[in-house]
Amino acid sequence: MAERVRQQRRSLKNAQIQSGGVLTVAQGREMARKRDEEEVSRARKVIEAAEMKARSMRRKCFEDAAKKARQWRSFAPSLDGAHV
Repeated sequence: MAERVRQQRRSLKNAQIQSGGVLTVAQGREMARKRDEEEVSRARKVIEAAEMKARSMRRKCFEDAAKKARQWRSFAPSLDGAHV
């Protein structure tokens, strides 16, 4: 009786969960964990790309403002440069 219960438990651990070959439950769990990690890494990449795009847009805006300020100073030398 105990022998049969032990064999059933052992067979559940190594249950075939795909067709075309043996894949243990532990391997399936590992695959699911990797898939979740890959989703998180893809989301991080999307967020980083959006942050870089926003940063470059802000930099471009400030560069354009600086160009305009330099133009104004060339027309009116009495204007001092802005200090931040």
